[in-house]
Parts: sequence; C-alpha cells; structure tokens
Amino acid sequence: MTNVRDIKLPDLGKMAAVYQPVDAAAINWQEASPELAEQRLADRGFMIIGNVPQPDTSDENFGTEVCLSIAQRLGISTNDPVTPKQYVGDEAASMYRAAANLISPVESPDHGTFDSNRKQEVHTDGTHESIGKIGNSLLYCHRPAKQGGANRIYNLAAGFYDLAAIDQEAAYSLMLPEAFGRYSPGKPGTTYGPMFTQSPTGEVIGRYSEDFIDYDRSNPKLVKAVGLIRKLIRKPGRVAKVQLQAGEALVFDNNRIAHDREGFSFEREAPREIYRLLLSN
Repeated sequence: MTNVRDIKLPDLGKMAAVYQPVDAAAINWQEASPELAEQRLADRGFMIIGNVPQPDTSDENFGTEVCLSIAQRLGISTNDPVTPKQYVGDEAASMYRAAANLISPVESPDHGTFDSNRKQEVHTDGTHESIGKIGNSLLYCHRPAKQGGANRIYNLAAGFYDLAAIDQEAAYSLMLPEAFGRYSPGKPGTTYGPMFTQSPTGEVIGRYSEDFIDYDRSNPKLVKAVGLIRKLIRKPGRVAKVQLQAGEALVFDNNRIAHDREGFSFEREAPREIYRLLLSN
C-alpha cells in the first residue's frame, strides 16, 4: 500500500487556478463537441448544454436515451453506466428501472432525495463506490420546478490543494485508507475509504459528502481537515450556481467537483423532473 506521504502533489497554485469554475453559461447543442467538452471539463470540471433534442420515446427509457445522446454528443464513453451498489437487488432497485434514474418528487417519498423536494447537502455521487469509479455525472432537466431546485458546483479538488498549502499533514490525513465513511439511513453498514487519493494519471481525486458521514473524531488532524475542507470549497470564486431549465443538461467530473441541491416547490400535476446518468471512469 502506498504511503500517502510519498505522494508528490502537483504545483498547488497552478492546480487551484485551473480547477476554478468561472461561469455557468450554457453551450448550445449545435456548438457542443467532444473537443469543446474535453476543454471545458479539463478547465472547469463541468459544463452545461442547452437545447438538447428530445427523443421520440415517452416510456421509462426516455431519460436513458436522452442522457446517452448527450454523453455521445460530447464524446464521453457510455460503455459502462453505473448503478450504485445500494440500489442493486433490493426494493430501491425500482429507482433504476433504466440506466438513468428519475429524480422527481412524490407526495409520500420513500428515498428522501430522489423522490422528495428537500435540500440536498454537498456531495459527490456514488460515495458507496470505490473512489474514482464514477468518472462523470450527467443531469438532464426535463421539467424545472417553479421555484428553487438550483444546484451549486463546488471545486473540491481546489479545496484539497488549498488545504495542503495550509497544512499538508491535515491534507494527508484525508488520504488515509479509512479516513471517511458514508452510510445510508435505514441501511446497515458504512462504506469506508479515503476522501482523496491520487489517480493513475497523477491528479488528486475526491469522494465527499457532508451528511451521513463517519470519521475518526479522536484524530485531531482529521478533525481539522474535515472542518477546513468544508470552508475551502466555499471560497469566493470557487462555487457556481446552476439553475437548469427544460432541455438543459449539466455534466461534471465527479472526481473533482462536488455539488448540492436547493429545496424546491412541489407541483403535483407537473413536478420537477431531472434524469441522472452516472458513467464509469
């Protein structure tokens, strides 16, 4: 096992500057291309695509078809869509009838996030998976809420580099094999792993959440690191607010970018509908 102190961090100032969301302007579908997607995701970690064409189908495959068409337009591999392991083989599997799952509120929610209109805390997707498994997350808006429901994009990678510049030992504590645990309410077990690690290509990547978490609160460096990373990802200029409209999609690098969701209004006859597709690295 690699000693985290043997990991050579890249130039902190350079990386923090590159990984900085600067705006949330949408790119028109006709302008979208693999080359532009590669540039935007490398520079900012996320991009927004507008005027996405609607597929002909209206069945339960609608969300999957439109999400796959967006990924293909951007040159993102669709060979291995990810169904998070907690939604495989139990009653929650109904949320994943197709590769893309529907996020839309109902009057009596069971899940509390996918089927509710409540606020969602800052997180990366797939925190029960091994770090780095989910490469890109894609959210497609079929119908927005009348009020609320915006997502905020947080520069998680830049937060780590800032932390390392302040206290390298605290930063290293987040890379320990069992630094960070995530559990799901009502389900047994907690999934432990590092909050950050180094990818095969040398970048630092993250696995992050601010709710339903566990970590060693007797470790002062770890406690300090968890507190600081929450503040550092909220630095001015490091957060972009995204209010998706109908026919728009948000694509982001799930290993470098964290996100949240505002609470929103519930319209019984025409509720907010977002489709989410998780794609393997």
